[in-house]
Amino acid sequence: MILDLTSFLDSKELTCDYRFVVDKTKVEVDKSIVLTDDVTCDVLVSKVDGNLFANVAMTYKYEENCARCNKPFVHMVNTAFEVAIDIEDDDALTVNMKQDTINLNDAISEMIYLTKPIKVLCHEECKGICTKCGSNKNHEICNCDENKVDPRFQELIKLLDKEV
Repeated sequence: MILDLTSFLDSKELTCDYRFVVDKTKVEVDKSIVLTDDVTCDVLVSKVDGNLFANVAMTYKYEENCARCNKPFVHMVNTAFEVAIDIEDDDALTVNMKQDTINLNDAISEMIYLTKPIKVLCHEECKGICTKCGSNKNHEICNCDENKVDPRFQELIKLLDKEV
């Protein structure tokens, strides 16, 4: 997304708000991330001590498989980040200004990679898959004995029983 800052740079205002939607097909992410909806961004550009900064609040949705039951679902992520504009800083996420415009596409793609959760559940109470029979415990009741102990650990169980 390219933001034209010409009118903001010419004004005496210290901040300026922008809201835009990036078409999901225009966001460059690898094939492991399948965006299901457009990416929405609220941007606050600020002048601070002669420098420009953009605070971006971003929302995106993507397809994911539950870490417990492996059911596919759509997960939504809300995140915020700051971008330094035309500042040479190795520790900051930066973008360069060209002819009073900034292109936030690379920053948006990078933040999607950085904010995508590693482990996601379809819902908080997901029971997962039975380790014995493989049934989805959210939809089926299995009769597997969850308390059955591997025979190799029987002696350890006896030790625990003695201590109690």
